[in-house]
This record gives sequence, structure tokens and C-alpha cells, in this order.
Amino acid sequence: MLPSSFLLLTLPFLGGGVRTDLGAAVGMEARAGMIPLQAGQAASPAVNSTVNLLVGGRLRSRRSSLELTYSPELFFQVPGTIELGRPLVLHQGRLSYQNTITARTSAGLSVLGRVGEVSFNNLQDILQPGTGVVQAEVTSLALTTGTLSLNHQTSRRNEIGAEAMAGYQTPLDSASALSPSTLPTSLDTSLALTDTYSLSALDRLGVSVRGGYLISQRDSPTAPSNDLQRLVAFGGSFSWARQISLRSSITSNAGWAFTYIQELAIVSLVPIAVVNYDVGWGRRNQQWQATFTGGVRGFLDRASATYRPQGFARAQLRGAFGPKWTSNLSLFASTSLAPDPLVPSQYESTASVIQTTNYRVSNRTIFRFGARASLRGNHLNGSENLLRPQGELTGFVGLRYNLGTSRADGSWLR
Repeated sequence: MLPSSFLLLTLPFLGGGVRTDLGAAVGMEARAGMIPLQAGQAASPAVNSTVNLLVGGRLRSRRSSLELTYSPELFFQVPGTIELGRPLVLHQGRLSYQNTITARTSAGLSVLGRVGEVSFNNLQDILQPGTGVVQAEVTSLALTTGTLSLNHQTSRRNEIGAEAMAGYQTPLDSASALSPSTLPTSLDTSLALTDTYSLSALDRLGVSVRGGYLISQRDSPTAPSNDLQRLVAFGGSFSWARQISLRSSITSNAGWAFTYIQELAIVSLVPIAVVNYDVGWGRRNQQWQATFTGGVRGFLDRASATYRPQGFARAQLRGAFGPKWTSNLSLFASTSLAPDPLVPSQYESTASVIQTTNYRVSNRTIFRFGARASLRGNHLNGSENLLRPQGELTGFVGLRYNLGTSRADGSWLR
């Protein structure tokens, strides 16, 4: 059982009939193949080993839920971190809260924090695809993001919403003359307001406005006074969503965003045009779900602390075969659409293919295996001081074991 003081604190927010659940899990994965170890260098034969521990608790009632999870990760790479004589350690914590305040009003809060050490290649997984690179082979960092949302249904057809977001990151190691390129310290905040109207049972129209602020500073021993950057962004968009059939739908979103970099007095216009299509099919023992998304979007690059237009395309195919087998195929590609490349050079174009298959050995044990291929390159218009393109080709196997105090046996832990 959870401590009584914790229950007393959360009961007013969760309502009556609270159910508690504790869980724990351990996940292990080994990945081998051609892996890039540093920026600008070709991939080399390497083996990555990861051990992930998860512990957490959740409270659930008829109208609310609260989840807390702590997950330390141990990472070892040969060659690479073997020179340290110990694994890299990354501490991760997650909080998720959902509350149906009334029949028409709901609120949510999510917070994710990470503190520790990350290898060059794994940092690309933590940050969004298309993010620039940090030159160091190992980066020590602290990173946190939080989202607070509120939605209210004003009528049977209309719903309004507000979402506030904030993110903070900072390197925990200092730059030097030999290794000047570290992750910048940055703080970004944004507020979005939305209004969605249902034209019919099949069609919905929406409008949204968003404003944001980013301040960043890179620790550079060569130019400590020139690396402060403040950026203001404001924009709006219109959306249309249609339920084509019981298992297929399409959503389109179009708009714009203005950005202003205070130190350089530069104003930019970032277009937004994104289309998403979902479709499902199958029969009793075999189910498939496909998602296709692509277009132009505004992209916040946390590694370079910039906001720029990005063209992207994503396709995902998920399948379930009976009660034990699931499979997932994910394809992604993106490139910066800014007229000029970043200085210094960054990997602004990326493509990846990831295939994962899961086999549920029991309610508590899952075995997984798959393959991954990726390619990172420069800005399409880059011509000077270019980084060497990097590819990755690996295969992996993993095992997860979880347990808990409820029938879910800790499978909800993430």
C-alpha cells in the first residue's frame, strides 16, 4: 500500500473509490552492428547494452488517475564507454495526472525529467528526430519538460482548450577549448489556445493560436558573450478532421508562425501544412493499423536552440497476431527547410527505418527483437565545413519482466 500521508494528500484531487497499484519492471537490450560514436566520424562496429529498471505507483478513481514512475538506466558501449570502466547512468522520472473535473471539463498534467549521462548516439533518441548533434562522445545533462492542459465543452458541438508547456535543459559538464560544443542551457515556454467545432458526426473544424519564448546560452570559452540568444514565436493554424469510415480518418492542419531573434533582429516566417491519415483493417486474430503523416512544420531544435521550418514524413505500420505477437514498422525522414544551414554545421537531414517484433511469453515477460537503419546528413544547401554523413545499421534483442499488485502486473510502467 502507498503511505497514508500520500493518499490523504491526493484524495481531494482523485475523488472517492481510489484504487492503488504498485509495479516494478526490468528491461534489458543488446544492440550490435555499425554504430556512430562521434559527430563527423563514420560508424564503426560496436555493441550497446542497456539495463532499465522501473518502479512506480498509480492511483485511480472513477474520474481521475495519477501515475509516478522512476527509471534509472545503465548503458554500456564497446568500444566507447568501456574506456570509463563503468556504465553511463541516466536517471528518469515521470508524472502523469488526468482529472475529469465535471462532465464537460477535464485537466491534465505531465512532467518528464532526466538527469545523467548519455552517449552520442543515444542522445539522438532522447531528442526529437532531426535535432542537431552535440559533438561530445558522452554528454552529462539535466532535462525536463512539462505540459498542463485544460479542456472545456461549451456546447454539444464546441470545445475550447488551453495548453501551457515549459522545457529546461542544461549540460552538467563544462566546455573546454578541446571540446567546445556542448548542449546549450535553454528555457522554452509556450501557450496554445484552441477552439474545435463539430460540423457533423464526421467533420470537425478547429482554430488555434500559440505563442512561445526561448532563451538559450551555450558555454563557449572562445566567445562567452556572443552565445546568448532570445527568440519569440507567435502563430496560428486552422485544422479540419474527417472520419472517413469506422476505422479510417484524415486530419489536415495549415497555418504560420512568426519568429523574432532579439540579438540578431531577424524576423522569419515559418509555414505550417501537415496531413495525417489513419486506417485500420484486419480480422479476428489479425489486426493492422497504419498511420501516415507528413508536411511542413515548425521544429524546435533543443540541441542548437533554434526554431526553423522542417519538412518531414512518417509512416508507421502496427500489427497484432493473436494474443502473443505484435509487430511495428516505423519509417521517418526530415530535413531543414531554412534557407541557410546552421553554423557551425549540424546534421539537419535524417532518415530512419525501425522494425520491432514483440512476443509475449507470459503476462509478465516480453521478448523483443528487431533491426534499425538510419542516416544523418547536412543541410541540403550546405557547401562549407560539412560534417561527414553518418549511417547506422544494427540488430537488437531485448527482454522485459514486470510485476505489480494488480491484474496488470506492472505492464503499465513506461
